[in-house]
Amino acid sequence: MKRNFPFKQISPLDIPRPMLPIVIRNRKTGDSIFAWGLIDTGADSCAIPAKYAGILGHRLKAGAKINIGTGNGSTCAYVHTTEIDILNVDAHGNVEPDIDKSFSIPETKIHYMPKLDTILLGVNNFLSNFILTVDYPGKSFSLSKK
Repeated sequence: MKRNFPFKQISPLDIPRPMLPIVIRNRKTGDSIFAWGLIDTGADSCAIPAKYAGILGHRLKAGAKINIGTGNGSTCAYVHTTEIDILNVDAHGNVEPDIDKSFSIPETKIHYMPKLDTILLGVNNFLSNFILTVDYPGKSFSLSKK
């Protein structure tokens, strides 16, 4: 099964990027949020801004503290178990509320980072579950299950 997505332009001054509409969920508390996540083939793992931890019912600093390398050097992150659901998008780029569980990442360890502004969907615990095809001239991308 293959799903197609247009690039997303978050603000008028931003360039269109390969972003997915997602629901991030803490299964233990039932808390969830809708957000856009950036497809990042250069990120080893997924990373979520720390500001979302409390909204999802995680106590940020109660998670295992780790140091990770980024493009900007070393930084700390806190690990929490999180579930990610990918939402559908129609032909016009409008988000549909349906969740296709075949395009979900069940509970997995995710890095919550205090110095991060954008949700990054990285390789090890996200992209490694899919075949990613990117069409930069056409400003679109697709995901299909392995």
